[in-house]
Amino acid sequence: MRRMQFILLALLACLLPAGSAAAAETPVSGIIPRTTVVHPWYAQHMDVSRLLEERRDIAPQLFSSSEPAEYVSMEEAEHYLIEQMKKREETITLHYWKQQSFAESLPESARKSVAIYDFPNKLRYNYLDREDPAGGDYVFWSYLFFDYEGDYSLREGTADILDVTVTLTVTYYSTPEQEAAVDAELPRVLASLDLDGKSDYQRICTVYDYLCQNITYDYEHWEDDDYYPQFTAYAALIEHKAVCQGYATLFYRMMLSLGIDCRIVVSDGHAWNIVRLGGMYYNADATWDAENQAESGRYDLFLRSKAYFDQVDSHTRQTGIYSGTPQFYRDYPESDIDYITYSRGDVNGDSAVDAADLTVLARHVAKIEEITSPALMTNADTDKDKTVAASDLTRLARYVARIISEF
Repeated sequence: MRRMQFILLALLACLLPAGSAAAAETPVSGIIPRTTVVHPWYAQHMDVSRLLEERRDIAPQLFSSSEPAEYVSMEEAEHYLIEQMKKREETITLHYWKQQSFAESLPESARKSVAIYDFPNKLRYNYLDREDPAGGDYVFWSYLFFDYEGDYSLREGTADILDVTVTLTVTYYSTPEQEAAVDAELPRVLASLDLDGKSDYQRICTVYDYLCQNITYDYEHWEDDDYYPQFTAYAALIEHKAVCQGYATLFYRMMLSLGIDCRIVVSDGHAWNIVRLGGMYYNADATWDAENQAESGRYDLFLRSKAYFDQVDSHTRQTGIYSGTPQFYRDYPESDIDYITYSRGDVNGDSAVDAADLTVLARHVAKIEEITSPALMTNADTDKDKTVAASDLTRLARYVARIISEF
């Protein structure tokens, strides 16, 4: 299923000389000057002035469209670019063709910077290979900036087909070796969680528990923007220490590996996830809940509605980034109700509330077998007093016996 990769929006910087698409007479050839593009979110949250200053000292490369090359469609070039970024290739050269006629429909300001990729707005906030755990958001949040430069020439025998060569030099947060370590370790971890035959809710709970109980926040590096591993799934999975982006990218990759749809969403300075369950999307912040469960044994930001998150400090979606757009909200409908409304009393996580849950809760209250999952501990709090005790067992028994109809 073909979907647009939002990462390519960053390429909306000019890759052809100013005014070339709108000119009355099409030039035969031209140079695409070297330009640095910072990831759109980091451009707003990091001091990139030093980075850009350093890039100015790099000498431009020389290109020649006369060299033999097979020019492919933009869609094929897009696929190739994503595959190379998944491998963390630092230098990527694209040869593609494009028509100039589309520029006539653009506003005057846009004609001055004709993009390398010109995709319909309706696809702008979707992703290519959304079913690929190592693609989609995982790739989008993998880089800090890239440089591009190249050249173009009018295809012989045509009036509006340009053959374009562009070389990108990408700076990533992780290395190919680190990604190989993730590729090797992730299947082992998922297998250890014993997820076969479990419901989506049980699998989400189990993975969330794993993150919250095995990863700590990287306070050592969180103000050091030059220490790149802190932002990665590698740091979270292998080093068991990361900042919010590391938590969110690992949860994203684990969910997609299990066939459960998930996205990374951001506020002004923080990242977390939405995950699909029962046809709707719910918010989940493993970064903050790792500390919540360490302090109280419970979660506060697991499978919550957007309305709930909007009231929590640092969790109001940032506009201007894909996850804060009207298109995103339409494509990924979020529940108006916290999932706990449906899951309270489901102490064993099987998506039903019955006598089996009574047995589990009774053994916990009697201190025979403790409930270890913070998510299930939240479900066990049937009287909503933020503790799990005999009163919860009594209320659950009344519910199972249909003496009461709700918690």
